[in-house]
Amino acid sequence: MFAIVAIATMALGIGANAAMFSVVSGVLLSPLPYADSGRLVRVWARDLKQSQPGSDQSQVSPGDFIDWQARSQTLPAMAAFTTGDVAVSGGGDPEQIAAAGVTVNFFDVLGVRPFLGRGFLPDDTRSSAALVVLGHALWWRRYGADPAVLGRTIVLNGLPVTVIGVMGPGFSFPGATALWRPSTFPSTRQAAFLNVVARLRAGSTLAAARTEMETIASGLQKQYPNSNNSVGVNVIRLLDQEVGPVRPALLLLFAMVGLVLLIACVNLANLLVVRATTRLRELALRAALGASRWRIARQLLTESLLIGVLGGAAGLFAARLVLPTLLALNADGLPRVTNITIDGRVLLFTIALSILTGLFFGVAPAVHVGRINLEAVLREGGRSGPSAGSGGRTRRALIVCQLALALVVLAASGLLLKSFARVLGVDPGFRAANVLTFALHPSSPRYSVEQVRSFYPALIERLEGLPGVSSAAATFMLPLGGDNRIYGFRLANAPAEAYHANFRVVTPNYFATMGMSIVGGRGFSRSDTEESAPVLIVNQRMAERFWGSASSATGQRVIVRGSLPAREIVGVVSDVRHFGLESDAEPEMYVPHAQVPAGPMTVLVRTRVDPLSLVGAIKGEVSALDQDLPVSAVRTLDDITARARAPRRFTLLLLTGFAGAALLLAAVGVYGVTAQAVTHRTREIGLRVALGASPADVLALIMGGQIRLLAAGIALGTGGALVTGRLITSMLFQVRPNDPTILVAVVAFLALIAAAASYMPARRALGVDPVIALGAD
Repeated sequence: MFAIVAIATMALGIGANAAMFSVVSGVLLSPLPYADSGRLVRVWARDLKQSQPGSDQSQVSPGDFIDWQARSQTLPAMAAFTTGDVAVSGGGDPEQIAAAGVTVNFFDVLGVRPFLGRGFLPDDTRSSAALVVLGHALWWRRYGADPAVLGRTIVLNGLPVTVIGVMGPGFSFPGATALWRPSTFPSTRQAAFLNVVARLRAGSTLAAARTEMETIASGLQKQYPNSNNSVGVNVIRLLDQEVGPVRPALLLLFAMVGLVLLIACVNLANLLVVRATTRLRELALRAALGASRWRIARQLLTESLLIGVLGGAAGLFAARLVLPTLLALNADGLPRVTNITIDGRVLLFTIALSILTGLFFGVAPAVHVGRINLEAVLREGGRSGPSAGSGGRTRRALIVCQLALALVVLAASGLLLKSFARVLGVDPGFRAANVLTFALHPSSPRYSVEQVRSFYPALIERLEGLPGVSSAAATFMLPLGGDNRIYGFRLANAPAEAYHANFRVVTPNYFATMGMSIVGGRGFSRSDTEESAPVLIVNQRMAERFWGSASSATGQRVIVRGSLPAREIVGVVSDVRHFGLESDAEPEMYVPHAQVPAGPMTVLVRTRVDPLSLVGAIKGEVSALDQDLPVSAVRTLDDITARARAPRRFTLLLLTGFAGAALLLAAVGVYGVTAQAVTHRTREIGLRVALGASPADVLALIMGGQIRLLAAGIALGTGGALVTGRLITSMLFQVRPNDPTILVAVVAFLALIAAAASYMPARRALGVDPVIALGAD
């Protein structure tokens, strides 16, 4: 029974660590699947006048990209790309897929080659034939992995294009891209919409690249003061770019699960010390028969090592079973999930961990036995008296460590729980309930500008006629969708200083459909057409930053992207957290779709019924206008908002589980030490009762010692909790790392559980019969 309990304890700790290490290994440690991937970097524009999260990772204007590419020596290979969805038709049902427009050196910079065919050549952008390279998954799914797809003409956004290559399995950069097209971009500095990837020169460092690019950006600020006066540059390793947002959470979880394993080891060490104490006569006999102290210690270490190895094997099996559930908790929140598996690296980690933990929790009983006079034990016939003090001190020290470690895990969980509660209470700036969203791409050449301009009003009118629909609208960029478009602008009748703001194209009734408020002026109406005066609506953040208030902003004129005539601000709308629930709103400009017709749009439908129940009817209305136009990315606004909270929820769920395990192990440890104390002091308790001690005196005797242990553990754990709070400050949201309410609540909770665990065996001491206790040896 002892072996089963010990192995199960180690299986819990090692299994949780093996599962978490597989996640850390797959996400953070595995190299990217590109040649010499450690030299790949992302290059971003940095807004020198902003300090908001994300302002140091802004998209790049084509003019800046061209200059960066021409002037950089540390980044000699630099490519640009844009992302978006395209409609594929012909040879099956129309389908919307993720695509990227890339410079012709894109694949060369990444160091990848097509699985079939070829990549892009410099002359491909000047070719009269439109060319594409397919992703491996798209090739298998839509074209049956037919090698004859090379040279075949497929239909993309209604335009015939020729397939010249197929990429290998697993390549989908950026994101989940399924198709790549060669692109050129106009040399403008008024709009920033490019993403840039580059390769460090061999022998160059990231620091050298950053210094050089900052020098180049400084030169461009002087050369182009109207557009680049606040444009800096930021260089980030590609691996850090992909895993950076989840790195702190994964490392925290890995550290916390390590503490759980440490608590399990301490618990098991305590059990082994108790077991070694009960085996003192056996060990004394071994010594009398000639066994040295090292031989006895080696036997105890061998037994603990065997428990560790068996626990590791059971833990590895448990990790294989629990890993799919662990990943399911996170849904799509983790990047590089295909790399997460129980591989050779995880196996070696588990073996090493099993051996180290087996040795770790085996040291305490070996040291404990080494301090005991085994000859005295043999002379006294196996009485535990000679060892009780030493064993008691060891066990009490281990319990203090358990309580301190449990307090650290509980405090970290409490801080993140309060942060998550604050995130849940954040107002995103819109009402997400009962809103269905889906993406459409009525693009050229099938759609002319005028057809695009008329398509969305016609569709919205049909959708608003459906039973159960309250309103409908469309937008170029959906909040929390991860997309962005930054345009330059300047204030009319003011010095020609250029600023930048996020740019949104929306249809009339968008703000009402989203549940946003007009706080000044008016919203867009059907009278805002291509023939009417150009108008603009800004958010509160932009109005307050540039004009002081919403009322002052209304009526002002803004020149967007240097285009005349200037647009008049006719209204101010409430702020929306477009870039995450934990990020403040940034300056935003809204223009009416009729004046800036955009093909790719996201349609929003607010309903009085379950939004998903109307999917079939909505697709029918789209098909009635264009049966070849695919409907993609169908999801509710509630789901989009929930996904924005998913990474924090994943961290919280796991950390809460680890905290529960730590608390359980600590409670079991406290119970075990108290029970052993009662057993060792049975004669003393009987004598005290015989001399007139009351039940309260006996209870105070037993509980007093445990309270002192608890106080020592809380004091030690409080210091660890304060340090841990500072280490995870970046993961907290509107919560101080030394939040007193969390610390007090955690200490009180731990004290309550530990007191309850102590009280049960202490209460048993009240039933000791003095006659039996005094007569027992």
